[in-house]
Amino acid sequence: MTLVVRLAMKMKLEYHIYSMKIFLKILLVLFIIGAFFRWMGHQELKSLIEEGYLDSDYTQLELAMLCEKHDDDVQPILGCITGGVW
Repeated sequence: MTLVVRLAMKMKLEYHIYSMKIFLKILLVLFIIGAFFRWMGHQELKSLIEEGYLDSDYTQLELAMLCEKHDDDVQPILGCITGGVW
């Protein structure tokens, strides 16, 4: 192999590694953002239970059914919006 071909192959490999690193960083940031919103949903559900608005013995299925039957006059809880009831 000539020097030019080896150099081109090395540059192509380095580009793919660099692209993979960028992709993994973006994926990590998206995962952290998703985890944050799920945590916020759980915190809201926990506070609604502590304040007495929800019973603590609700199952995940029952909470999901409450999210489906939201009223237009009542602001939906963040857990419904972000999927935090799951």
